[in-house]
Amino acid sequence: MSWDYRPLSVYRPFHASPAKERLLVGGMGSGKTIAQCADAISKGLRVPGIRIVLSRKTANELRDMLEPEFVNVMPSELYAACTKRRSGGHLESIVAPNGSEWLFRAIDDWQKYKSLNIGHLYWDELSEFDQPTYNGMRGRLRQRFPTARARDMGYTDEIPEAERGSTAATNPAGHDWIWEHFIRDASPERQSWTATSLDNPHLPEDYLETLLQMPDAWVKRYVLCSFDEFGGLIYPDWSYDRHVWKGTLEIDKLTPIWHGYDPGMRHPTGMLWVAVVGNKMIGVKEESAADTDFDAWVHRVKTVEEKLPRVQWRVADPNRINVRDFHAQSLKAHWRRRGYFFQDGPSRHKDRIPMLGTLIKSGRFMLTKDCPLTFDQVQAYRWEDLTATMRQKLGSHSEDYAPEEPLKVFDDQVDCAQYLSSRWVQPIKTTETRERPNKTRWQEQSDDLRAAVEKHARTGRVRPAPAAGTIV
Repeated sequence: MSWDYRPLSVYRPFHASPAKERLLVGGMGSGKTIAQCADAISKGLRVPGIRIVLSRKTANELRDMLEPEFVNVMPSELYAACTKRRSGGHLESIVAPNGSEWLFRAIDDWQKYKSLNIGHLYWDELSEFDQPTYNGMRGRLRQRFPTARARDMGYTDEIPEAERGSTAATNPAGHDWIWEHFIRDASPERQSWTATSLDNPHLPEDYLETLLQMPDAWVKRYVLCSFDEFGGLIYPDWSYDRHVWKGTLEIDKLTPIWHGYDPGMRHPTGMLWVAVVGNKMIGVKEESAADTDFDAWVHRVKTVEEKLPRVQWRVADPNRINVRDFHAQSLKAHWRRRGYFFQDGPSRHKDRIPMLGTLIKSGRFMLTKDCPLTFDQVQAYRWEDLTATMRQKLGSHSEDYAPEEPLKVFDDQVDCAQYLSSRWVQPIKTTETRERPNKTRWQEQSDDLRAAVEKHARTGRVRPAPAAGTIV
């Protein structure tokens, strides 16, 4: 069997690295997905019986982008000799002749895979995943013995610890959790490599010219792989130095405590408690989990609030807390029976985003170190990228006219902060109210009397006043 894969020079150190966590930061057309697929194939051939997962955020992305690339990279002779299984319109698994397995999985909720036992995990476009998902799936890297098929073929050696790890590829997305984890906190066990679009000599010149004609912010991010490009961030003023409370926070029984709640179904449920201290709203406690069990969340709330002063106000996502169950009971009603009264927060993003932005810009929204997840989510909160069709329709400056919709991923704690800020900041008025002219007291009384007479005339209780000059 011959294999024609020849890695680009920029990827050779990546393939040779023994690091437990590896990250490829690549621009458009840089070949990072091909490099990942080739690395996964090589590992499966080198370690008989290892179970490898290749992942994307959604099943459609998995089917349309990752699976075809993997099949194209794999030698045709090897692919013909493998056992393939398809399910739901996509390639579910490939089993090699030596018993190694390549599994293709969409990871929209990592807790679905609590029982999964794997040797290596490949992430395609890591920026689509949040940090809890990344950390949760790393807990699945525990395969010790070869697959049953490999053992039947005589492979009995344990899976080497050096082969168990996580490999990812991504476009840079500013100083988000990926930048902090791999760039800022790099170590011998956690390494990254960068490949720009210009590092791939096989790209057509006209394709490169098209990439370089994109707006500057996009060129820096998607071509030159700059983590320092903050285009698209919704709260660019957010920073550790200014918005994290240093030292101890004195809270007494008179300190107002507010509670924000974002119920989750497909996304995690988030909760945030803030203390109102002077002119600041300071996050003091957070809870986030992909757990929909109501009693479990009641217990979480009781546990948190046993250590806080009495909560004076609660607010929640109106689109979720008012949804009724099979017994025609809303989530709000269930909480009310437990003694927790939630008000409806603003439902539209355009009403919520500016409110929190006003507090952040003025330094009046802060967090203690007990709210690290909320800090990461506010930092990574960004506008959703336009599709190629929309970019073509709007023109070269389309990022200036993008529909103002946030990227709905890793945002449950941000939503809680936005609901809480709705009480602190008045909504921005989109229309001007017409001021009534100043009237004397006699004029106001005359207007009230006229309104009362007209009301009774409409109901037939009194006769309407005759017109001027009418003979009665």
